[in-house]
Amino acid sequence: MIAIAGFLVIAAILVIGASWLAPRLRVAAPILLVPIGVVVGLIPGVPVIEIEPELILAIVLPPILYAAAVNVPITDFRRNLRSIAGLSIVLVVLSAIAIGFLVHALLPEVPLAAAIALGAVVSPPDAVAATAIGKRLGLPSRLVTVLEGEGLLNDATALVLLRSAIAAIGGAVTLLDVAADFVFAVVVAIVIGMAVGLVTVWARSRIQQPTLTTAISFVVPFLAFLPAEAVHASGVLAVVVAGIITGVKSTRHFSAQDRISERMNWRTIQLLLENGVFLVMGYQLPQIIAEVEHEHLSVWGAVGIGVVICVALLLVRGAFIVPMVLS
Repeated sequence: MIAIAGFLVIAAILVIGASWLAPRLRVAAPILLVPIGVVVGLIPGVPVIEIEPELILAIVLPPILYAAAVNVPITDFRRNLRSIAGLSIVLVVLSAIAIGFLVHALLPEVPLAAAIALGAVVSPPDAVAATAIGKRLGLPSRLVTVLEGEGLLNDATALVLLRSAIAAIGGAVTLLDVAADFVFAVVVAIVIGMAVGLVTVWARSRIQQPTLTTAISFVVPFLAFLPAEAVHASGVLAVVVAGIITGVKSTRHFSAQDRISERMNWRTIQLLLENGVFLVMGYQLPQIIAEVEHEHLSVWGAVGIGVVICVALLLVRGAFIVPMVLS
């Protein structure tokens, strides 16, 4: 327990330091944090900390998405909704299927459903580094908004597709089942997210104490995520909807002090969690390589397949985006 607490303290210090240093080096903080994590993971005596994927999904992801959703510029989001939906839904599905067939062709022993599950994992691009680099390069605000909006919604599509692909590994579902599951997950998540957003905004507007209203806001992501997941809907989408509803209603129902307090608190949480994820990715990379070597598998073979997948993703994304931009 002490080792974990110490690790968290050191991780927070590294995230803060890298976030301060990154603009001075003209790089995005996530790009800097991954190699820092690798170096930390290679230090002799550093404890091996196993992080369950379910912990990331249930504890870390909801606050990250809520923090982004509550601050999204709703006017720009609505104006670019068609492009955002195309990238976050259609492109993710097409990318996952394309990568699934590619992996199945490269590794015939991997079932197609399992390969599509892998495609669902790698298809949604992370918006943190993309938007940070885009802003630094001076991209038009519309493109940055589209990237941010895609980052809010593409995880929901990927997780629903991943769940359906895993179920298909055992031959338990058909294409119609996948479509029905997707529609159910989206519709129910939207309903739950809207309900949580409206109810919590109403409750917070009656309290009118910045400390208490901010404390309530800390549980909103989980109030949306947990019920949605319990009924097999998309908890991620429910969190995003709750955050958007809160952001839209805050101007009318919250005082200026409440809005300032909430925005600063959630930006702090977003900074620590988003960048912390990249630090942990780098930290666990030496452990992953060691496990691959322990199983007598080829590390460079895996890297080669990863490079092929990355190139394929870029080609699919380019083929999808170019016609959309020209239309």
